[in-house]
Amino acid sequence: MPRFKNVSPLGDLDVPDLGQIVEAGEEFEVSEELAPYFAAQPSNYQAVDAAAEALAVTAAERQAEVDAAALAVDEPAASTADEPEPVETGAEAPKSRRAVKPTAKEEEVTR
Repeated sequence: MPRFKNVSPLGDLDVPDLGQIVEAGEEFEVSEELAPYFAAQPSNYQAVDAAAEALAVTAAERQAEVDAAALAVDEPAASTADEPEPVETGAEAPKSRRAVKPTAKEEEVTR
């Protein structure tokens, strides 16, 4: 059975799949069925024996593939075909008829 060590920065971990609390630094065995899940969490569990190390390498390779695939996702090219053409009317934009009221501070300066 693969062996792992709890190296989590959180210290002791309650691991429901094992039905126990794994103390910080404690080594423990897991079934072949659960081992890939522990191997995929190198910041929490360190592989101790050859079987666990092989699973950890495989998990790291799979994660690298997933990361590379996520980065390789092509975004659709920006298309200008659906954008409307700008319309030139030759007229200037209308100016506001409303007078701008000076602020109280501006009135003090002008007095």
